[in-house]
Amino acid sequence: MPYFRIFAAGTVDFHTSHNGMDIGDIFALQEALNNLASPPLTLPDLPGFARDQALARGTSYASQEILGGDITIPAGQQALTAMGALHIYHVLRDSIEITVASSSPLEIGLYVRGVPGLVVDATSAYKNFVLNAHDRPAQEFGRKAFPALERAGMNCLGVLAAIAGVLARYSSHVRRRPSDRLCRLHIQIFGL
Repeated sequence: MPYFRIFAAGTVDFHTSHNGMDIGDIFALQEALNNLASPPLTLPDLPGFARDQALARGTSYASQEILGGDITIPAGQQALTAMGALHIYHVLRDSIEITVASSSPLEIGLYVRGVPGLVVDATSAYKNFVLNAHDRPAQEFGRKAFPALERAGMNCLGVLAAIAGVLARYSSHVRRRPSDRLCRLHIQIFGL
């Protein structure tokens, strides 16, 4: 399971940090249980790379990605995953818009470093941008932040939920201590 640490600091003496987990793995629990109930692949018959991948990531990954097998994901699991993703996107959008409404303009510095060794070519990415209340801030955030998250291999639901949480905490903090200058928030995300 990919774990990450998020740290944020901003104007008006704001700072927060916590560890997180990719929520996508939680949604895949039903698939893992289904795979345990199904007969396993015969690992000695697989080529070396496929055998290593099967052992490292589970027989489902090996049969679907390497061997080209057809694995059906139950409709209930697909619906649960889609509902969870939509909920996280809505929470992120709302957090961005509420934060920018209370602290516009908001300068965000986003530094992301992927998990070394887990993602091929895991690189770090830094993006600095300013959000204004009248410029559709959620769409602007997505246009600027998602490529940086993608480049570092950290564009997953767990990271997006953690960013939404940081923005919500920052919005509450700034409202309690008004600032008449440009608000700044620096967010660092490290894959563990």
